[in-house]
Amino acid sequence: MKPLFISILVLSLTGFLYADKQGLSVSTGSRTTEVQILYERLRPGFAESPGWYLQDGFPAANDLSGQYLNRNTEQVHFGGFGYSASWERLEIHWNMQLVTRGNSSRPDIYLGKNSYIAGKLWGLLLGVGRKEHSFRSSPFLGYSDGGDGLFFEKVFSENLKTQVFLWDYYQGYRILEKEFLSPGIISIGKADRSGGQRRRHSLGVVYGKKSSLSLGIQYLEQGSWGKQTREIESDVKEKGGDGDSVVTGVIGGKFDWNEFYLMGEFLWAKGTDRTYSKSIQNSGSLPIEGEAISLGGGWQNQLYGVRWSNYLNDSDKRSDTGKLSCLGFTGMGTHLGSTLFLSQVLQIYPGGFITGNGLERNQTLLNGRTPAYYSELILSYHTDLFYFRMIGAYFLPYLAQGKSEGKISFKKESFELFFLAESALETSLHLDGVLELGILLSYLWSAESLGLSGTMVSAFGRIHF
Repeated sequence: MKPLFISILVLSLTGFLYADKQGLSVSTGSRTTEVQILYERLRPGFAESPGWYLQDGFPAANDLSGQYLNRNTEQVHFGGFGYSASWERLEIHWNMQLVTRGNSSRPDIYLGKNSYIAGKLWGLLLGVGRKEHSFRSSPFLGYSDGGDGLFFEKVFSENLKTQVFLWDYYQGYRILEKEFLSPGIISIGKADRSGGQRRRHSLGVVYGKKSSLSLGIQYLEQGSWGKQTREIESDVKEKGGDGDSVVTGVIGGKFDWNEFYLMGEFLWAKGTDRTYSKSIQNSGSLPIEGEAISLGGGWQNQLYGVRWSNYLNDSDKRSDTGKLSCLGFTGMGTHLGSTLFLSQVLQIYPGGFITGNGLERNQTLLNGRTPAYYSELILSYHTDLFYFRMIGAYFLPYLAQGKSEGKISFKKESFELFFLAESALETSLHLDGVLELGILLSYLWSAESLGLSGTMVSAFGRIHF
């Protein structure tokens, strides 16, 4: 811990002395979170729902303290550094955070959403580092995706822009805002980010400014990355991989009208994953082919805001006997949600996802990756001094067993009887853009048949220079 605090102190002094005139920004802060969860299904007498592993990853019943599954407090301390400058031929935007959790002596480093160095050549912005994808129009405030590698951008006119990632070392686009809580806050094991091949390329085009249309396509070479992938050793030695790959595309748009706005995306994915799973029809390979829609809208003025976002992907394709023949839409980037229970504690994603651990597809509650409907409603109020928002999130999964056509469905009978929901209240105080103090309260609940609930209190503070 001492080296981290010394580093934070040095960064703070540097920021205090030089931030005003040199394009330098420095911040220090901490966050303390207490999580308490009750899961009645872990008690004797509860049977698994068909096709689900609802107890997977949770501590065994004899590890429980009373009736609670888990009651844990976690602290996060961080120091941030940012630098921005632009010249005739060079542009620098760099933001990074040095983070440690609890008594851990090993800090983590997180880059901001845009941290890069770029040259301005032949009308191009040619850069290396991290850059957020400009061709995404997701209505979810909590969602982000971008590349870590070599990119270029070209502005053809005031309304037309293109972005190309020549090479992207994809790791799930990790940002601190999505990882305040460690993966082991509930789980009996720690998440181990796997290695392997993870090369990604992307191309995107955006037309328009305030209102816009966008088109993007991405190609990911998956290789041996992820516990659900399989490699043919001869192909790995000769070619570096055996052809496991995913292509995803997105068509999106944002439309503003006075203080109202609409946002939406149509997404698709197609690829192949080799797997050892006995639950599929063809043991040699498992196609990935599916679609998803993401729609939302809202109203925002100088003080108040309302935002409603919705996401629905297709189900996996299964035969009459329940054999899996095709995975549905498989996403990339961060979790969609802004609430901490669903996105960081349970880490349950709507659909298969390629995260920092590679391709994941699980019918579980903890670290689940299952086709589902996901919705989020945000009410906000903010001034120069005060910020307040209420968030409601809802997760309703598709049925995990029986015949499925592998299509997007709006029928009630296509979904499970249980759901997960979360309500959060966050308020913070901002003083002259220097000091930020806040608190977050959150409550998790589910259908009575599931018996999962939880409470969270999180206090945070940050000083900016």
